[in-house]
Amino acid sequence: MMYFWNFDYPDTDAASKKIHDLYRNPKFKQAMSHALDRQTIQKTVYYNTGMITTGTMSPKAFEFNFNAEAQAFFQKSRDVYATYDPEKAKALLAESGYAGEDIRIDYGGEPGKECMDTLEIARKNWEDVGIKITVNALTGTVFEQTWYGGKGSIHTNWEVGDGPDHLLYPSWVVPNEHERWAPLCGVMYQMLGTTSEMTETDKSPWDRQPPRYNKEDPEYVGTPVEKLHNLFNQAMVEPDEVKRASLVWDMWNIHIDEGPFFIGTVANYPRITIKNKNLMNYPTKEQLKMGGFVNPWIIPYPAVTNTETWSYK
Repeated sequence: MMYFWNFDYPDTDAASKKIHDLYRNPKFKQAMSHALDRQTIQKTVYYNTGMITTGTMSPKAFEFNFNAEAQAFFQKSRDVYATYDPEKAKALLAESGYAGEDIRIDYGGEPGKECMDTLEIARKNWEDVGIKITVNALTGTVFEQTWYGGKGSIHTNWEVGDGPDHLLYPSWVVPNEHERWAPLCGVMYQMLGTTSEMTETDKSPWDRQPPRYNKEDPEYVGTPVEKLHNLFNQAMVEPDEVKRASLVWDMWNIHIDEGPFFIGTVANYPRITIKNKNLMNYPTKEQLKMGGFVNPWIIPYPAVTNTETWSYK
């Protein structure tokens, strides 16, 4: 279960600009991460399975496992802000300039038990270090309109479930669409090179249709997202596999040094399945490549198990 700050929160008045600045302040976001008691979440929600994480792509992604150095880089990315340290969180909050602003957690639709149980623990953790939290339940349609319009706050009820490499489905790492953590930057990226790239410059980014930044807006120029976009553009045309992986590491180092831009709780937990004893050709964990891939969105479960080959004896 993940939490995504809106990197593109409005800055149209003094109150909203304060939240906008906090959501772009690494110390504030690192404070929220260190305030999370992931051990309790792991025990209570995931029955002591999986691994505690700051929030990354899967350890089974190519760039995180092709050699010992890659595996060490994954561990660095996973662990960097995952330690439960309320006192450190309080110190970082003070350094960030947080002054009791209301921090809103949004979720849409009908979240399941995993989401709500995790949120109950997370909310208490954040309130224990002095962060004022409001939970905001929205219908699916209203949530989408709010978030896609760049006016969402922090959203949850999602997990990262993609791979097998970072560039096949890169949206978690680099904003190239509007759903994850930088909606206006993502829409801007989609419009690069089109006739709409620099239109509506006289309007606020949140009033444009669709809401978006343009490449010359001060809210975008010089930001970590611009750096990520530049690295992504390089990686997408780099023919050498190891050099591409190195560019992905450069992208993750931006997440580490200037982020995080989203935080996780517990990852890589096992999917437990129950099968009829007469069902044949159902693969075991050991028979699946890399031990299986939990909850991928690219090929959803159970499609990854080649259901067309199942049979009954």
